Amino acid sequence: MEYLGSAAFSKAIQCKDLLTDQMVCLKIIENNKDYFDQSLDEIKLLRLINLNGDMDAKNCLKMHDCFYYKEHLIIVTELLRDNLYEFCRYNRENEDEIYFTVGRL
Repeated sequence: MEYLGSAAFSKAIQCKDLLTDQMVCLKIIENNKDYFDQSLDEIKLLRLINLNGDMDAKNCLKMHDCFYYKEHLIIVTELLRDNLYEFCRYNRENEDEIYFTVGRL
């Protein structure tokens, strides 16, 4: 539905899961052996974390699935909204009180 951004070896796309009617994020990994190996490690870690408790309580990313499509590895995760950088920038520009104080950090 929407292109979210890119990183060193992947692109993030906002999609709608037609079975659950839920918005998700597809992380599409470029077809490169080094990137592929790093992504397999990421998948292993996300599976381990996801199997050991409530992800919301632990503030961890939920991985729904992963699969291959046209020689690309795709990781399906929950859709996260703003990141800390965007929130901090918005807060500095639009709010009277700075959120990230030394005490809060």
